[in-house]
Amino acid sequence: MAESRFTATYSNGVFKPTIPLDIEDGSTVVLSVADPPTSDQNADLFKASAGSWADLVDGEKLIDEIRELRIANSRHEPFAEVS
Repeated sequence: MAESRFTATYSNGVFKPTIPLDIEDGSTVVLSVADPPTSDQNADLFKASAGSWADLVDGEKLIDEIRELRIANSRHEPFAEVS
């Protein structure tokens, strides 16, 4: 198995993955345990990233492109004429 990251719950001395894993029963694996970030840490990370795209993306152009795609994808193909 290649290296992967996933969350797990620890209960009664056992780690229980929150997703199915493609690992043979009885396999030995290496675990690295990290505490999940607190909501304060998440807020700090979010604030630190604010504005990081400011000079990389034309916001108005992006909004226009999204609108055009939504309109184009919401149209149904006309029914073929039956003769």
